[in-house]
Amino acid sequence: MAYIEAGHISQTFQLVATSLGLKTWLTGALTDDQVETLLRLADSPEQPLFFVGCGKSNGQVMCEEMTLLLSGRE
Repeated sequence: MAYIEAGHISQTFQLVATSLGLKTWLTGALTDDQVETLLRLADSPEQPLFFVGCGKSNGQVMCEEMTLLLSGRE
């Protein structure tokens, strides 16, 4: 049920963010131990399942800095 609830929460988050004019992204590909450390969950029975973020965007998949780095035109 935790995964189903994570889906409901992420969908609601995306709907609200979109209504505020923000772009959203989500992923389950995260480094659990680093996120647990950041959220101080190391000795907790809770754990991260899914990441949902939002913010301003120009519609590009990668930020300008990453595009320049990968193209070798730093």
